[in-house]
Amino acid sequence: MLIRPEWHRCHSPQHKVGALAILLAIELGGAVALLMVSRAVLAIGDLRSGFTLPESVVGADASLLIFAVSAIVYAPIAEEAMVRWPFAQRPRTFLLFPGIFIAVAALSGIYGPRLGYAGRLLVDLAIVGVGVGLHLLSDRIGVLASLDRRVDRLLLRWPAVPIWLLIACFGVAHVAPYDIAWSGTTILAIPFVVLPQLWFGALASIVRIRFGWWSAVVLHAVANLSIVLLLLLVGFAWAL
Repeated sequence: MLIRPEWHRCHSPQHKVGALAILLAIELGGAVALLMVSRAVLAIGDLRSGFTLPESVVGADASLLIFAVSAIVYAPIAEEAMVRWPFAQRPRTFLLFPGIFIAVAALSGIYGPRLGYAGRLLVDLAIVGVGVGLHLLSDRIGVLASLDRRVDRLLLRWPAVPIWLLIACFGVAHVAPYDIAWSGTTILAIPFVVLPQLWFGALASIVRIRFGWWSAVVLHAVANLSIVLLLLLVGFAWAL
């Protein structure tokens, strides 16, 4: 389904609730296992020192209530709008930009915790607005129309490209909370650091193709709710 997505054949609303429940269990189990792999990789040598969390994320300044609302309500809608809604039976060229942006912004550090929840909301709205604006103008401005057609032909020929591109962007975006000490080693370690998010991105993409975008949002929200409950059980700072 992720290699050769055939939307008409893959899409099916049947048995949605049961399938989502099974995929949620697979997602959580796989995420826990991959988190252990990620932590084991970070424990090699001094690699852990390359990925540190600012005190404001794990200290008393962090509000669990705000974190919970952001994780359960805001993040599923915003992140799924950026990285799952844009790919469809007919790819939307300029709507791929927000997903690419959050990955680049996370790596550059401008999308980290210092931005704050309000700052992140404004940036998200702005970049989604840019993507939607370019998409709407692509039929009216010659340069945009030409670029749209060129990319559209490529994506129609290789329909898995936008799916895997945005899975990667979704994973990389989750290095945002870290202060990264850049080196060749930390660059190679980033895919291992975000293994749980890459796993979730793949499963959420399957849900997006098979059951539609809102189903991916629901899966994302319930998965994040499970994580928030885990944080309450085992401790906020430890889980981060």
